[in-house]
Amino acid sequence: VHPMDTAHEEEVMRHPYDPAAAARLLEEAGWSLGSDGLRRNGEGEVLELPLWAGAGDRTIELEQQFIQDSWRRIGVRADLRQAPARILFGEVLTERRFGGAALFSWISLPRTPADTVLHSAQIPTPANGWTGQNYMADRNPRMDAILDGIDTACEPAANRRLWAEMQRIYAEDLPALPLFFMSQPYFLPRWLTGVEPTGH
Repeated sequence: VHPMDTAHEEEVMRHPYDPAAAARLLEEAGWSLGSDGLRRNGEGEVLELPLWAGAGDRTIELEQQFIQDSWRRIGVRADLRQAPARILFGEVLTERRFGGAALFSWISLPRTPADTVLHSAQIPTPANGWTGQNYMADRNPRMDAILDGIDTACEPAANRRLWAEMQRIYAEDLPALPLFFMSQPYFLPRWLTGVEPTGH
C-alpha cells in the first residue's frame, strides 16, 4: 500500500537487498555455485529462470537487464522474454505460463484492497474463464477472510487492523515483490482550482 494512502502500514517485514543471504538460501536449496559462476543442482542442471515483461517499454526492458545482472551475480541465469501486452496479460500471466518471474504493474485506488490480485477466488483458471489477477496463484485463507472483511468492517479501528494485517501477511508470504511506486504526472489548466491529486 502506497505510503501516501491512509491505510499504509509501516510495521511490516522488510526484504533488503542482500546478495550474500540470497546465495546462502540458494546453497541451502541445493543450488551450488560452479567454477563458471552459475548454480547447478545435484543433476547438473543450471538454475535458469524466464523473466517476462511487456514488449516495447524501454523502462521495463532496463528493469529486466538490471534484474538479469543482479541474478547473474548470485549465479542465476535469467532468460529475458518480452511479449506484447495482449499476449502477456491475455495468455502468459493469465494462464500462468511464465514459469519463472514476470514484471508487470497495477494501479490501485486509495483505500481499495487488492482483492483481484491477492484473493484466492481471483486465481485465473479454465473453470472461471481465466478471470482474476492473482497470477501468482497465491492461496491464503486468512488473506481471503481479511479481503472479504475490509469492505464490511465499518468501525474505523477494526477496519484499520484488517488493513494492517493484510499488509503484514503480504510482506511475509511475498506472493509478489513490489519494486517501486510509479510516478504519475498531472497536467491541470491554470484556471482549474480545488483539484488535489491523491498521490496514487
